[in-house]
Amino acid sequence: MKSINYLVIIKDDQLAGQVDIWIERNEFARFVEKLLNAENSEIENISLSAISAEELKVIFINQRIGGYEIAYSIKKMRYLQNRLIETTLKGFFEYDIEFLNQSKEKLKDIHKLLS
Repeated sequence: MKSINYLVIIKDDQLAGQVDIWIERNEFARFVEKLLNAENSEIENISLSAISAEELKVIFINQRIGGYEIAYSIKKMRYLQNRLIETTLKGFFEYDIEFLNQSKEKLKDIHKLLS
């Protein structure tokens, strides 16, 4: 199984979090392809998860024509003095489809790299 390592950083209002995760290469390619094929009027829910699903979950939810609600959850696990510390950051925000349309050229370049 081929995978890619990412540093994911999320900042939402006053809270922020980051986690170093691994995503299966085919999973990420599928995610990018679905975003590239998304049309303004017929957008399905599109999700992305890390290999260890509790570490990262992102879902683009079709909220209405012209927008998404993006729900996310990142979890960071670390040890401190031989104790496991788990920190989870969850939330959502609205995302205008026009921003996705502007990003499609960059997504096409990413898709080429993954192919």
